[in-house]
Amino acid sequence: MLGLLRGALAVSLLIALGACDRPVPLTEEDLLAVRSQPVLIQPGEKLRINVFGEGNVSGDYDVDPSGFVVVPLAGRIRAEGLPKAQLEAALTSKLRGEYLKDPKVSIEVVLYRPFYVTGEVERVGEVPYRAGTNVVTALAMAGGATYRGSQNRVLIKRAQDVDFREFPLSSLVPVYPGDVLRVPERYF
Repeated sequence: MLGLLRGALAVSLLIALGACDRPVPLTEEDLLAVRSQPVLIQPGEKLRINVFGEGNVSGDYDVDPSGFVVVPLAGRIRAEGLPKAQLEAALTSKLRGEYLKDPKVSIEVVLYRPFYVTGEVERVGEVPYRAGTNVVTALAMAGGATYRGSQNRVLIKRAQDVDFREFPLSSLVPVYPGDVLRVPERYF
């Protein structure tokens, strides 16, 4: 009887430890909210600013470490934490006035900040960001999970977050510039 009880306890422990590697399921609404977040401009990125018909203003500009970009005729503008459309509107507003009557501004991020992959992956470190990167492609770029790495979850710390959040290992979960991904160790 004692052997049967020990066996049942061992099986229960294995099931509980195996469950530790399963993420808390995200609802479709949660995944939609994550996917609909815009990519925000961050320090260290390079922007291509085009002001139609204004070659002396158009060009490539770096977002400085304090989060600002300096553009001729507009001066110093905060770019950090803004989506492209919002920065376009702010720059258009700054340029409208004495010098330009109706500026047409478009902004493209030509060089994003990298993201970082740590934990149980083959190649830990910095990975260049490409638009449209998701968790599955990010881990593939890092050589994939080691034999000890979780096969179904990943921890992500977004640039604006303080702590890591758990996500399923899914192509539906986007990766953003500046993110830190950590593949946790699995138990079995």
